[in-house]
Amino acid sequence: MIREGMRSEAKAQLANYRKNGDMVANWDAATDPQAKRGDNMGIRGSVASDPTARAATSRASPPKYITEAREWIAAINDAWADLAREDADDGLGEHGKAFVLEEYYGLSKPSLLKYSERVDAICENCAISQSTMNAWLRDCVEVVVLHAVSRQLLA
Repeated sequence: MIREGMRSEAKAQLANYRKNGDMVANWDAATDPQAKRGDNMGIRGSVASDPTARAATSRASPPKYITEAREWIAAINDAWADLAREDADDGLGEHGKAFVLEEYYGLSKPSLLKYSERVDAICENCAISQSTMNAWLRDCVEVVVLHAVSRQLLA
């Protein structure tokens, strides 16, 4: 059974999807051993003085917040893909639940619209009422919750 706390956490993670993606990308760039190579090319010295070795060690064991962010991103991506397949099977094409999820939470690009304008634009693009959009959003969040549970992010 999906509890309200699970839905709330999934909604928070959806809202932070782009921020978490940027955080993981920045951490990956900061710990990229290739970017840390110095004049010695990582051949001499100890781990303490070798930036390549230090970066490789950091990358091999990322902090918990990076691991969790990666798992949430993967859970959301998996849910998004499942919704897109469901939309295709239902004949909704590119204006189904996956589109609503993407546009409402700004998954692929930040929304430049205010909330009410964003809702109106989504409803107009999909030719649905606001109550249908809200029902679709609930379905989308439930799919995200199920993927999060399967990845043991929620209990």
